[in-house]
Amino acid sequence: MHELHIRDTVGTFVAEKPQPFDGDVILRTDRLTETTYEMVFDFVSKHGGRVINDPTSNRLLSNFALHYPMIATFSPKAIILPSAMPPREILDQVRASNIRFPIFIKTEMKSLKSDSVLAEPTLDAVTILAAKLHAAFDPFATFVVKEMVKLDEAGQPPETLEYRSFVVDGEIVHREGGRRGMALPDPSANGATDFISRVVFALTQAGFPRHYIIDVAKIAGTGDFIVVEIKDAQFTKVRDHERYWQAMGEFFS
Repeated sequence: MHELHIRDTVGTFVAEKPQPFDGDVILRTDRLTETTYEMVFDFVSKHGGRVINDPTSNRLLSNFALHYPMIATFSPKAIILPSAMPPREILDQVRASNIRFPIFIKTEMKSLKSDSVLAEPTLDAVTILAAKLHAAFDPFATFVVKEMVKLDEAGQPPETLEYRSFVVDGEIVHREGGRRGMALPDPSANGATDFISRVVFALTQAGFPRHYIIDVAKIAGTGDFIVVEIKDAQFTKVRDHERYWQAMGEFFS
């Protein structure tokens, strides 16, 4: 198992005399453009490496509009709309879909964090938020509109009880919990493990990429779990690097 870091420009990296790879490679970098990602993938492949998070996987996992249909039954309701759609039509589509407010509006790849939350179904609010997204992220292809649900929290300040699992070839290889690494209730005791296993099995059956990260959380007051996000393993934050790489090494040994 090779850990491949790109700390300089890709041009400099590619120009260096490479050490040959002799097995599986996980690419961990900042978010790359599709063109750059394909360049690095080709470079590693030509020198004997097998990148398990390949460009096709990166494209699918980085773009909510592409992978949402595969997790829709496990996630809050969402709709995907063209980025050129006027605010009035966006509001009409949201109302027609019966998505409940508050909602979260982002692009297919990026959000404005808390500023992406829309509390009320008013044309002025949609117009302002759409303009902010265009100003921050143009060009982009789609708006993603997601229904927000109240999730279980703990700690001070309150933090969502979120379980993160790192999946390779349909197996959960590594787990982390809490957005700040806080201790979480035993996932085997509260149903989280069973839920994650069902999601992973369904995604594996659907031909999902080899390596991805899945975040799940429990809906407040119900005991039901939802998929919060599916993420690409290339740039998603790893909180415990030592345990992560140890788990990957053991899996591929």
